[in-house]
Amino acid sequence: MGIHTLASGRFGHGAGHVWGDRLTWGTGSPVAGCGRGGTSCKVGEVVVSGAAVPEGATNFGDQIALLDVQLDPPTLVPGGQQNVTVQWQALASLSDDYTVFVQVVNSGGVVVQVDSWPLQGTYPTSQWRIGEVIRDPYLLYLPAELPEDNYQLLIGLYRLADLQRVPVLAEQGFPVDDKATFPLAK
Repeated sequence: MGIHTLASGRFGHGAGHVWGDRLTWGTGSPVAGCGRGGTSCKVGEVVVSGAAVPEGATNFGDQIALLDVQLDPPTLVPGGQQNVTVQWQALASLSDDYTVFVQVVNSGGVVVQVDSWPLQGTYPTSQWRIGEVIRDPYLLYLPAELPEDNYQLLIGLYRLADLQRVPVLAEQGFPVDDKATFPLAK
């Protein structure tokens, strides 16, 4: 984030690239201040901000987008293992290390849950780079008994120090929840 200098060196050919010893615009005319003999010249400034929230993604506090969730197997199997792979994208530079929670719930409450830093605790969110996409796997061990009920998968983020969850934001920017919810088939 912030304002950064955009400079060009000797590369490529044609409009918008160095042609011989000068930088040219698309029209072929030289860029002012980029004369012969230099190895680079300032052509402008670029304001870099956080990444945009991709369409269809869940926006966690304008900081992290949940892009996709994959289940293997695609249905719940009593006594089985449920692989859940979450695909995240960093939308901003993060100073906090968030814990991810992945829960299977029914009308009686939490059936099974895993809480961990991303990538089995090895890649804290404070190390993520803006725009980076992280494939984050979790393994849930389902109980032998899964009574007939409506099951949901809940995924969210919280700060461990105070258990404060990161809010899910609507497209207009106001909080609508503190988790993403997905229906599960049994």
